Amino acid sequence: MINEFLNQDKEMFMSDDRPVKLINMTPHPITFYDENNNTFTIETSGEVARTSKMPTVVDRLRVEANGMTFTIPVIETLHHVDHKRLPPEKKGVFYIVSGFFADAFPERQDLLVPNTAETLSNLSGVRDPETRKIIGIRAMRTNSKYRQTTR
Repeated sequence: MINEFLNQDKEMFMSDDRPVKLINMTPHPITFYDENNNTFTIETSGEVARTSKMPTVVDRLRVEANGMTFTIPVIETLHHVDHKRLPPEKKGVFYIVSGFFADAFPERQDLLVPNTAETLSNLSGVRDPETRKIIGIRAMRTNSKYRQTTR
């Protein structure tokens, strides 16, 4: 199914005068809002880049409080990544994936994550004013190696 998307022209966009293709490997459509609130949506490709979580107790803290001793488990969540789902890098193609998935591949320059953080007001996730649920994005994030090379 990914190969079908690689060969379609409908997802072509411009980046620094270079055409690029965005392939959405998340399980839901991604709606992008520009500075004037115009939108376009990138549908899911049908191939989802998945991770699974496995919480593990790595330590236990003993705390004395109110005349009692409490034990607080410290949990580390390990993420298992399905490496087989990720196509090889291809010039001009970017894959939209989850943050957990992208973080498992710091060497990959072609992975983009929808930016839903509220830290940069003009680039933060777009939220429904009533429910505060994310309904779109204004930017994507990537790892630092993205800027170190040209694609």
